[in-house]
Amino acid sequence: MVNTNTFFLLVLIAFISTIKNAVSISCYQCNSTDINDQFRCTEFMDTYGLDPQPCTSVYNAAYCVKLIGRYEGGLGVTRYCSSHNLGNYCNYVQRPGDVLEYRTCVYTCDSDGCNGSSQVKLFGYLIGLSFLPWFINLLS
Repeated sequence: MVNTNTFFLLVLIAFISTIKNAVSISCYQCNSTDINDQFRCTEFMDTYGLDPQPCTSVYNAAYCVKLIGRYEGGLGVTRYCSSHNLGNYCNYVQRPGDVLEYRTCVYTCDSDGCNGSSQVKLFGYLIGLSFLPWFINLLS
């Protein structure tokens, strides 16, 4: 026989599990070979006009991925949702007959909108820091 406290605890755990599975991560989802996103979905993209979207089409999505370089026979950038952690690494690929070697990198992260461009964020921080001495002089 299960006592009342144990029953309520089991119901609460089941409810929390259901809510966790129902709420998905939000990621940038674009492909630079798509005619509609080719100039917005670049390696160092400006996120203006492109917002992270809930990953409702991927079951148990828990990661955002940014893939740069060669994929599916083309060159470019793709950002998408994943239920698997694909890691963070770069490979150099040279197809038979090609003179050039291509760098292909995969970046995986686990927070909303984390697969944007870190370069744009870094540039914003550097601009902000460059004005810091001016603000300090104003306050003095």
